[in-house]
Amino acid sequence: MKIGIVTMNTPERQRMFMEHAYPEMEISVVAAPAPEEEKIAAFADAEAVIMNAPGISVDFLKDCPNVKLLQSTFAGYDNIDIKGINDLGIDFANNGGGNAIPVAEYTMGLINGVTRGVFRGVQNAREGNWNSGLREHPTWELTGKCVGIIGMGAIGQRVAQMLTGYECDTVYTKRSRVSAEREKELHARYLPLDELLQVADFVTIHTALNQSSRGMIGKD
Repeated sequence: MKIGIVTMNTPERQRMFMEHAYPEMEISVVAAPAPEEEKIAAFADAEAVIMNAPGISVDFLKDCPNVKLLQSTFAGYDNIDIKGINDLGIDFANNGGGNAIPVAEYTMGLINGVTRGVFRGVQNAREGNWNSGLREHPTWELTGKCVGIIGMGAIGQRVAQMLTGYECDTVYTKRSRVSAEREKELHARYLPLDELLQVADFVTIHTALNQSSRGMIGKD
């Protein structure tokens, strides 16, 4: 099976894909910034294309007649013309949930950075202002705060799970509630969006960007 991969122009990323490929796979790796003609030449006979970076369009796929699958390594797909791809007879798949742990960890890093004033402290230290802002900009403890999670999919549930260690009051909103058993496991309770925004000290958003979610916050 022939597979084309569009990835960032780093040897490490290219080597990673080659090392995890099955022996029967014929892999062609092209850097995302490469000219369109180079990608077309590399993927002319490919049956599947893995997109690890932007750079694949419907017009490009028209010149790759054997492609049956476009696989994105990302969870989001707001920049993908799924209908146009499907009209070519090509299936599209994203990596929903595959990045749940690193994104949840990053989210917790941001929340902790805000509560403890880490970002401001780093900037002050770089400027040599070691004691600047200690009184003017107080910090807070995350423990006991109310955290609102918008979107309780794989990432949202990971965040909720991590928040249990902080003894937070975790509230969430979702188009369809998770099971009562799962709510109990995550120590999370459901609230409609407007109520969540009224009670939460911090709000973290983990929904796909699409027509139904665009403008969800600040739409007025």
